[in-house]
Amino acid sequence: MIDPVLIGPLKCFLLLAASALVYSLVHKRAVFSGKKDLRMRNAILMGSFLPFIVFVLFLFHLYDKFIILVIITGAILTPANFWNSRRISVAAQFRSWKRNTLLKIISIQQGGGKNYLQGLKDVFTVKKGWDAGILLMWIGAFITLFSRYHIRESDNYTLSELWLENLKMVRGINEGTWYIGNNIIPAELFLVNLYHRLTGIGEEMALHTFGLIENFLIAILLFWCVAKISASRYLIPFIAVLFYALAYPLLPINISLFLEHNSLNLAICLVLASLIFLIYPSTMYKNNRKYFGSLVLIFAATSIFHLFTALIVIPLILLCTVLFIKKRNLQYVGSAVLAWLTALFIISLVYAGICWTMHWSFYEFIMKEMITVNAYQDLSHLWVPVDDLFNLYRWLFYITLFLLAVIWWKKKYIPRALLISATASIIMIALPSQELQFLDQAMLFQLTSIFLVLAGASFLGAIQQLTPKPERSQGMLYPLGLGVMGLIVMFASIFTLPVEKSTHHTLNKELLGVYEDLSTSHLPFTYAVVNANYGLNLSISEHHFISYSSFLDGYKEKDSLYYHYRSDTKYLKNNPGLILPESVFVIITDSSDENYSDRLMTSKVDRIAIEEILKELKNRGRTVREHFSGSYLKVFEIINTPRASEVQQMVIG
Repeated sequence: MIDPVLIGPLKCFLLLAASALVYSLVHKRAVFSGKKDLRMRNAILMGSFLPFIVFVLFLFHLYDKFIILVIITGAILTPANFWNSRRISVAAQFRSWKRNTLLKIISIQQGGGKNYLQGLKDVFTVKKGWDAGILLMWIGAFITLFSRYHIRESDNYTLSELWLENLKMVRGINEGTWYIGNNIIPAELFLVNLYHRLTGIGEEMALHTFGLIENFLIAILLFWCVAKISASRYLIPFIAVLFYALAYPLLPINISLFLEHNSLNLAICLVLASLIFLIYPSTMYKNNRKYFGSLVLIFAATSIFHLFTALIVIPLILLCTVLFIKKRNLQYVGSAVLAWLTALFIISLVYAGICWTMHWSFYEFIMKEMITVNAYQDLSHLWVPVDDLFNLYRWLFYITLFLLAVIWWKKKYIPRALLISATASIIMIALPSQELQFLDQAMLFQLTSIFLVLAGASFLGAIQQLTPKPERSQGMLYPLGLGVMGLIVMFASIFTLPVEKSTHHTLNKELLGVYEDLSTSHLPFTYAVVNANYGLNLSISEHHFISYSSFLDGYKEKDSLYYHYRSDTKYLKNNPGLILPESVFVIITDSSDENYSDRLMTSKVDRIAIEEILKELKNRGRTVREHFSGSYLKVFEIINTPRASEVQQMVIG
């Protein structure tokens, strides 16, 4: 049985794979064909545009799963030459779409559907020019995802106060109440809500697993970025992804927050893409106007995801690019600087308008958007103190500079991409040591971790420049061998990494599973949940909430009155407060360790009193059954109206 934590990401990847397959069929391109740069560019632009689309649909009350699927379908069926610089008439574009549409490929003509089978064969045929790096990129991304999933037992974020507040905002998006009490624009949480709608999982599980999606995307962008910088198709980018995925003792990442969704992760994806588009402008567009417009979109998306990254990190990358880029590409750098200023100006105007409309303080709004504060920073997993770790990477930078000097002396040229990447990395490494009061150290460490990987990749790239290249552009054996070795390394590392299973994490998992089951299998507000006070935020937009104190003080009396007047509909209509939900789920947590204390635990006094009430309800003839039983959690269901809450029972009867 698949762990519920993996269901959401797997559904998301199946949707992505289906879209890629349909796109390949429509445009008659092999799945693993070349032009990886073109595909990455299009994916990055679509990803940058996505939060703006979702927000606009929400503002005009068009935010619906059907509308989103229509937009995705339209993007898939868009002719490949739609965005070309040459002018194409609408009629010509329509003829191109008609010629390449899926209907023509799957139409059954003479020969019993041979054309359809030939189309599928062409899509999956390994042709000359295919890029095995795409397959290796996906293998590395999945290794990253499963490595993060494996150490979920160390998670201290799920069901925390901050997590519950974010869940409240995610559910508030459905009702347009996300802004109440929160003077921020939660762009990332809009994508969490979209993820929930597209996959059909509950909001709580979507919030819990979105961090896995973000790390998957970082691995994809990291592989592509390192491949471009190091000029290595397979080996160095795959090592970089494995290092990011598995080298926890050498990266200052808080493993207790690995499952935390963080808008900084999405901003990091766009920073990696921006770095490539600045070093290699033709990867984006050769046309300067299109290059400028595309970077405006990427920088604007970076700003709404994480303003600190847009204001601090992007300028540092621009500075490094200006210093070391080729003269023939300076015009593109000028366009990039202008695009950055334009994006900040546009976002500032939008934010100012929102603050004016909502009567928010613009200064406080900007500070909240810019700084993301974590409760604590736990780096106990590092092999060496964090200052010594940064010193090691500084020495790695000096060695890289020496190797680049040797390359210049021997070959009379300098790999500018390696120089820019290494310089940007050393600048980012220096930021956490500045001890600036307004900077969140945990945020800086997380951001710096990516640049530490880039520093190592720059070092390996410099070594490769001085040695014969072992890689071949064609063939499948070498990249597949790397993939298998990566999987072996993953299993060897994650199963030897000590992960302690505690009561807290087991209880978190069981509680989240119960709430996920209730929200996906029962109709909203046809049931109530009896729980401690933290359950209030979990109930928003989903079900009725009854606190332990309310259940203990008045449920028995309310039960008596409801069943006494149950057949008197007129009386109940005049006294709606007496009506009980169709089902009432009572959550009782327990631990065999009497000394263990947690805000999620039911106190011993409340537990005994609740069990007495359930026993008395059974004696009255009420239907009380055990809904779930786990290591530290039991859930009982009081059924007041049979087959009136669970969807499956209502359909089957």
